[in-house]
This record gives sequence, C-alpha cells and structure tokens, in this order.
Amino acid sequence: MNKLIKATLAGGALFSFALGFPGSAEAAPSGIGSARDTIDELENSGYKVVLNKLGVGPLELCTVDLVRPGETVTRPVHYGTEMVNQVVYQTVYLTAKC
Repeated sequence: MNKLIKATLAGGALFSFALGFPGSAEAAPSGIGSARDTIDELENSGYKVVLNKLGVGPLELCTVDLVRPGETVTRPVHYGTEMVNQVVYQTVYLTAKC
C-alpha cells in the first residue's frame, strides 16, 4: 500500500475516533464551550459543518447536542502510475440547542 492511501485511511480512522460513535452526544470535539466555539474548531480543522439549530437564541449561547460524521468528499489524483482518491474534505453534522 502506498503512503497516500495509508494517510487517507489513517485520517478517516482518526476522524472516526475523534467524533466517537454516531448518535453520541459526547461526540463534540471540544469540552465546555458554545456551539459557535465547536463549529469554529471543526472548520479550523478542515471540516465542512452542516448546522441544525434548535431554538431561536444566538449561536454563541447554544450548546452542542450532537456531532456526527457525514460524507467524505474525495477526488481522484495520480500518484506515480496509480490513481488514488484524495480526501478534499469531510462533512460533519452538528445539532445545537438554544
């Protein structure tokens, strides 16, 4: 297996480990903080965040209820004589309660 494939698989495994099991309320990457803080942390790490906001309060006052992984977007690239899929970004779904 070449290095790019190993890096792609390792990145996916680390992402899955960081977010925990789907449906887990403890899956948010940061401890105490607002939903805005968690969204900023995920986006700064390269994730595309899809927000589901429950309530009418400002996002800075919302708490994270759920974070679950979404689709991984890839593109084919040449690596030597092989074509491999390179991860462009990973989508995560975040539910915030206000």
